[in-house]
Amino acid sequence: MSGVPVILVGGAFDDAQTKKLAQRVACLACVSMLLIIINVAVSFSSDYIQDILDGDLSALDLSPDEVEALGGIDFGTFIILGFVINILIFACIMFCGYYGAKEMNSGCLIAFCCCNGCCFVLSLCNFLQLLGLAIGGAAGAGTVTCADLEQFGYDVPTCRATIAFGFFLMVLFLANTTFSWQLYQKTQVIVAHAVPVAPVQVATATAQPVAGGDILGEQKA
Repeated sequence: MSGVPVILVGGAFDDAQTKKLAQRVACLACVSMLLIIINVAVSFSSDYIQDILDGDLSALDLSPDEVEALGGIDFGTFIILGFVINILIFACIMFCGYYGAKEMNSGCLIAFCCCNGCCFVLSLCNFLQLLGLAIGGAAGAGTVTCADLEQFGYDVPTCRATIAFGFFLMVLFLANTTFSWQLYQKTQVIVAHAVPVAPVQVATATAQPVAGGDILGEQKA
Protein backbone atom coordinates (compact mmCIF):
# COMPACT_ATOMS: atom_id res chain seq x y z
CA MET A 1 0.00 0.00 0.00
CA SER A 2 3.08 2.19 -0.46
CA GLY A 3 2.39 5.50 -2.11
CA VAL A 4 -1.39 5.19 -1.62
CA PRO A 5 -3.09 7.86 0.55
CA VAL A 6 -4.78 6.46 3.69
CA ILE A 7 -7.67 7.88 5.71
CA LEU A 8 -7.68 6.93 9.43
CA VAL A 9 -11.12 6.58 11.04
CA GLY A 10 -11.73 5.74 14.73
CA GLY A 11 -14.38 3.14 15.52
CA ALA A 12 -15.21 0.14 13.36
CA PHE A 13 -18.98 0.63 13.49
CA ASP A 14 -19.55 0.12 9.80
CA ASP A 15 -19.24 -3.67 9.79
CA ALA A 16 -22.17 -6.04 10.37
CA GLN A 17 -20.67 -7.70 13.45
CA THR A 18 -20.18 -4.42 15.30
CA LYS A 19 -23.65 -3.15 14.38
CA LYS A 20 -25.16 -6.37 15.74
CA LEU A 21 -23.14 -5.99 18.95
CA ALA A 22 -24.32 -2.37 19.32
CA GLN A 23 -27.94 -3.44 18.90
CA ARG A 24 -27.44 -6.14 21.54
CA VAL A 25 -26.05 -3.65 24.06
CA ALA A 26 -28.88 -1.20 23.41
CA CYS A 27 -31.53 -3.91 23.81
CA LEU A 28 -29.93 -5.24 27.00
CA ALA A 29 -29.89 -1.74 28.47
CA CYS A 30 -33.64 -1.35 27.80
CA VAL A 31 -34.45 -4.81 29.18
CA SER A 32 -32.36 -4.14 32.28
CA MET A 33 -34.16 -0.87 32.97
CA LEU A 34 -37.55 -2.54 32.57
CA LEU A 35 -36.66 -5.34 34.98
CA ILE A 36 -35.29 -2.90 37.53
CA ILE A 37 -38.54 -0.92 37.44
CA ILE A 38 -40.51 -4.15 37.92
CA ASN A 39 -38.24 -5.14 40.80
CA VAL A 40 -38.68 -1.77 42.51
CA ALA A 41 -42.46 -1.86 41.98
CA VAL A 42 -42.75 -5.37 43.46
CA SER A 43 -40.57 -4.44 46.43
CA PHE A 44 -42.54 -1.26 47.04
CA SER A 45 -45.87 -3.09 46.99
CA SER A 46 -44.77 -5.77 49.46
CA ASP A 47 -46.57 -6.01 52.81
CA TYR A 48 -43.28 -5.38 54.60
CA ILE A 49 -42.77 -1.96 52.96
CA GLN A 50 -46.46 -1.06 53.16
CA ASP A 51 -46.52 -1.74 56.89
CA ILE A 52 -43.59 0.61 57.40
CA LEU A 53 -45.23 3.26 55.23
CA ASP A 54 -48.33 2.94 57.41
CA GLY A 55 -46.21 3.62 60.49
CA ASP A 56 -46.10 0.04 61.76
CA LEU A 57 -42.47 -0.24 62.89
CA SER A 58 -43.01 -3.72 64.29
CA ALA A 59 -41.98 -5.00 60.86
CA LEU A 60 -38.46 -3.77 61.61
CA ASP A 61 -38.15 -6.34 64.41
CA LEU A 62 -37.12 -3.70 66.96
CA SER A 63 -37.49 -3.71 70.72
CA PRO A 64 -40.27 -1.54 72.25
CA ASP A 65 -37.68 0.97 73.47
CA GLU A 66 -36.15 1.23 69.99
CA VAL A 67 -39.58 1.68 68.42
CA GLU A 68 -40.37 4.45 70.87
CA ALA A 69 -37.03 6.14 70.22
CA LEU A 70 -37.57 6.01 66.44
CA GLY A 71 -41.19 7.03 66.59
CA GLY A 72 -40.47 10.57 65.43
CA ILE A 73 -38.69 9.47 62.27
CA ASP A 74 -40.70 9.45 59.06
CA PHE A 75 -39.52 6.15 57.59
CA GLY A 76 -42.04 6.41 54.77
CA THR A 77 -40.33 9.47 53.31
CA PHE A 78 -36.92 7.81 53.47
CA ILE A 79 -38.25 4.67 51.80
CA ILE A 80 -39.95 6.53 48.96
CA LEU A 81 -36.90 8.73 48.45
CA GLY A 82 -34.71 5.65 48.37
CA PHE A 83 -36.82 3.99 45.69
CA VAL A 84 -36.82 7.17 43.56
CA ILE A 85 -33.06 7.60 43.84
CA ASN A 86 -32.59 3.93 43.01
CA ILE A 87 -34.60 4.26 39.80
CA LEU A 88 -32.85 7.50 38.79
CA ILE A 89 -29.38 6.02 39.27
CA PHE A 90 -30.18 2.93 37.22
CA ALA A 91 -31.88 5.07 34.58
CA CYS A 92 -28.68 7.08 34.14
CA ILE A 93 -26.60 3.89 33.91
CA MET A 94 -28.86 2.25 31.34
CA PHE A 95 -29.10 5.46 29.33
CA CYS A 96 -25.31 5.45 29.07
CA GLY A 97 -25.47 1.98 27.56
CA TYR A 98 -28.26 2.83 25.13
CA TYR A 99 -26.78 6.16 24.06
CA GLY A 100 -23.26 4.77 23.85
CA ALA A 101 -24.37 1.93 21.58
CA LYS A 102 -26.52 4.13 19.36
CA GLU A 103 -24.15 7.10 19.04
CA MET A 104 -20.80 5.25 19.17
CA ASN A 105 -19.84 7.12 22.37
CA SER A 106 -16.89 5.36 23.99
CA GLY A 107 -17.19 7.38 27.21
CA CYS A 108 -20.77 6.28 27.81
CA LEU A 109 -19.90 2.69 26.94
CA ILE A 110 -17.05 2.44 29.43
CA ALA A 111 -19.21 4.07 32.13
CA PHE A 112 -21.99 1.57 31.39
CA CYS A 113 -19.49 -1.29 31.50
CA CYS A 114 -17.93 -0.27 34.83
CA CYS A 115 -21.28 0.40 36.54
CA ASN A 116 -22.71 -2.94 35.42
CA GLY A 117 -19.55 -4.66 36.62
CA CYS A 118 -20.07 -3.16 40.08
CA CYS A 119 -23.77 -4.12 39.98
CA PHE A 120 -22.79 -7.67 39.08
CA VAL A 121 -20.49 -7.96 42.12
CA LEU A 122 -23.16 -6.53 44.45
CA SER A 123 -25.83 -8.78 42.90
CA LEU A 124 -23.59 -11.79 43.38
CA CYS A 125 -23.17 -10.98 47.07
CA ASN A 126 -26.92 -10.40 47.40
CA PHE A 127 -27.71 -13.64 45.60
CA LEU A 128 -25.42 -15.62 47.88
CA GLN A 129 -27.13 -14.05 50.87
CA LEU A 130 -30.59 -14.86 49.51
CA LEU A 131 -29.42 -18.36 48.70
CA GLY A 132 -28.44 -18.70 52.34
CA LEU A 133 -31.99 -17.71 53.28
CA ALA A 134 -33.45 -20.34 50.99
CA ILE A 135 -31.36 -23.24 52.23
CA GLY A 136 -31.28 -22.19 55.87
CA GLY A 137 -27.65 -21.12 56.07
CA ALA A 138 -24.95 -22.71 58.16
CA ALA A 139 -26.05 -24.68 61.19
CA GLY A 140 -26.12 -22.57 64.31
CA ALA A 141 -25.38 -19.34 62.41
CA GLY A 142 -28.77 -17.88 63.16
CA THR A 143 -29.56 -17.31 59.48
CA VAL A 144 -33.17 -16.47 58.74
CA THR A 145 -34.85 -18.78 56.25
CA CYS A 146 -37.62 -17.99 53.77
CA ALA A 147 -40.09 -19.70 56.10
CA ASP A 148 -39.10 -17.34 58.91
CA LEU A 149 -40.02 -14.32 56.76
CA GLU A 150 -43.71 -15.23 56.70
CA GLN A 151 -44.27 -13.12 59.80
CA PHE A 152 -43.19 -10.08 57.74
CA GLY A 153 -45.62 -10.78 54.91
CA TYR A 154 -43.26 -12.84 52.72
CA ASP A 155 -44.46 -16.31 51.84
CA VAL A 156 -41.99 -19.02 50.85
CA PRO A 157 -42.79 -19.02 47.08
CA THR A 158 -42.38 -15.22 46.91
CA CYS A 159 -39.08 -15.45 48.75
CA ARG A 160 -37.75 -18.08 46.37
CA ALA A 161 -39.06 -16.17 43.36
CA THR A 162 -37.10 -13.16 44.61
CA ILE A 163 -33.98 -15.32 44.71
CA ALA A 164 -34.58 -16.52 41.15
CA PHE A 165 -35.16 -12.94 39.98
CA GLY A 166 -31.96 -11.83 41.72
CA PHE A 167 -30.02 -14.55 39.92
CA PHE A 168 -31.46 -13.50 36.55
CA LEU A 169 -30.61 -9.86 37.23
CA MET A 170 -27.08 -10.88 38.18
CA VAL A 171 -26.64 -12.72 34.87
CA LEU A 172 -28.04 -9.69 33.03
CA PHE A 173 -25.50 -7.38 34.69
CA LEU A 174 -22.74 -9.77 33.67
CA ALA A 175 -23.98 -9.78 30.06
CA ASN A 176 -24.13 -5.98 30.03
CA THR A 177 -20.55 -5.80 31.31
CA THR A 178 -19.23 -8.32 28.78
CA PHE A 179 -20.92 -7.01 25.64
CA SER A 180 -20.41 -3.33 26.43
CA TRP A 181 -16.69 -3.98 26.99
CA GLN A 182 -16.47 -5.72 23.62
CA LEU A 183 -18.26 -2.80 21.99
CA TYR A 184 -16.00 -0.30 23.74
CA GLN A 185 -12.96 -2.08 22.32
CA LYS A 186 -14.48 -1.72 18.88
CA THR A 187 -14.60 2.06 19.32
CA GLN A 188 -10.86 2.08 19.98
CA VAL A 189 -10.03 0.39 16.69
CA ILE A 190 -8.34 2.51 14.04
CA VAL A 191 -9.55 1.52 10.60
CA ALA A 192 -7.31 2.25 7.63
CA HIS A 193 -9.13 2.85 4.38
CA ALA A 194 -7.00 2.84 1.23
CA VAL A 195 -8.13 5.53 -1.18
CA PRO A 196 -7.51 4.67 -4.85
CA VAL A 197 -5.74 7.43 -6.77
CA ALA A 198 -6.95 8.17 -10.28
CA PRO A 199 -4.19 8.48 -12.89
CA VAL A 200 -3.31 12.09 -13.72
CA GLN A 201 -3.26 13.02 -17.39
CA VAL A 202 -0.82 15.78 -18.34
CA ALA A 203 -1.71 17.79 -21.40
CA THR A 204 1.19 18.57 -23.77
CA ALA A 205 1.36 21.30 -26.39
CA THR A 206 3.60 21.55 -29.49
CA ALA A 207 4.79 24.95 -30.69
CA GLN A 208 3.60 25.77 -34.24
CA PRO A 209 5.45 28.22 -36.59
CA VAL A 210 3.71 31.48 -37.34
CA ALA A 211 2.48 31.76 -40.93
CA GLY A 212 4.54 34.15 -43.08
CA GLY A 213 7.42 34.49 -40.62
CA ASP A 214 9.76 32.72 -38.33
CA ILE A 215 8.88 31.38 -34.91
CA LEU A 216 9.27 34.88 -33.42
CA GLY A 217 6.70 36.26 -35.78
CA GLU A 218 9.17 38.47 -37.73
CA GLN A 219 8.44 39.02 -41.40
CA LYS A 220 10.95 37.65 -43.81
CA ALA A 221 12.52 40.17 -46.16
